[in-house]
Amino acid sequence: MNSRVLVLLVALTSAYVLAGVYTAYALVQSAYQVPNHERSYSDFIFAWDWWKRSDPEALYEDTDVVAYVSSVGGRALSPHEVEEVSKWLVVEEDVGGRKVAAIGRFRQPHLFHYSPFFAANEDGGRIVFITERSLMGIWDSESRRRDRLKAVSFLFRGYIEQMWPSGLQFDTLGDLRRANEALKDESRANPFRRDFKVVDGEKVDFMLQQRIDTDGLDGLEFDDFPADILETVHRFVEQGNTVWIVSIARSQTFEPLYAERMAKTRDAISELAADIDGIEHLYFPALHERYYRDHAHMNAAGSALFHEWLTAQLDAHDAGQPLPGTRVAP
Repeated sequence: MNSRVLVLLVALTSAYVLAGVYTAYALVQSAYQVPNHERSYSDFIFAWDWWKRSDPEALYEDTDVVAYVSSVGGRALSPHEVEEVSKWLVVEEDVGGRKVAAIGRFRQPHLFHYSPFFAANEDGGRIVFITERSLMGIWDSESRRRDRLKAVSFLFRGYIEQMWPSGLQFDTLGDLRRANEALKDESRANPFRRDFKVVDGEKVDFMLQQRIDTDGLDGLEFDDFPADILETVHRFVEQGNTVWIVSIARSQTFEPLYAERMAKTRDAISELAADIDGIEHLYFPALHERYYRDHAHMNAAGSALFHEWLTAQLDAHDAGQPLPGTRVAP
């Protein structure tokens, strides 16, 4: 083989690889476009269940409730200290015999950040559960190029591995899944786990002061919901979904201050629910601090009470009765 042929083969191979990467990148970018909007959030890695469902919309195939949650809502549904890949966390829970898919994103509860999951799924007929902080428009940052490339490489690797015969396939997230099961076992063994620091041999509840210093301050600055978020909520209703916007109280020790800070936001949510059929504003009440790890995120014991509360809402909904947890408009 002469040098010209070798150079040609190398050039053709490089062009083929680059074309494949560019095509994969473009597909990932377009798949996670916000509906009717120029923005996209494509740095998507299906952190929990990717091996079984590599596409976001596949999550809905057998799901009764789709929950877009902040960390507080996520821990209410699934209180275990699971590990994440990238920024996504997807957990499926059984709540009163219904499948609930809880979708969260590390430190980014803005509703638009969940757009990969609802962009391609518009068949309606489900309960869409949204935690209140997801409506406030905070921490909204678009995908970075490096994150999109990371997502492309992860998905490309997974698809290639799934092409092998079953006996030779490698579960890309197998180690992570097994580690998460071990972490779940630890959480179940200590359902009243709380986060303390040991100072001079004594356990100190250091999280309360941290909550007082930081939590709910964005509620004091709240003026109105961003227009694009309201448009998304309207679209959920128009598609035939029932939308539950859920305010989850902090501990009885901290909730009085937190509720004061969030009063304008919660009043606006109640007014929205009163104005639009198909939207309900629910309020999960404060519990004793022993049911929280840190006065905000529930431990396994608190999560069990939240499951009971949510089951009561689902039972009432299925029976066509008023929801017992509905927050009355001001």
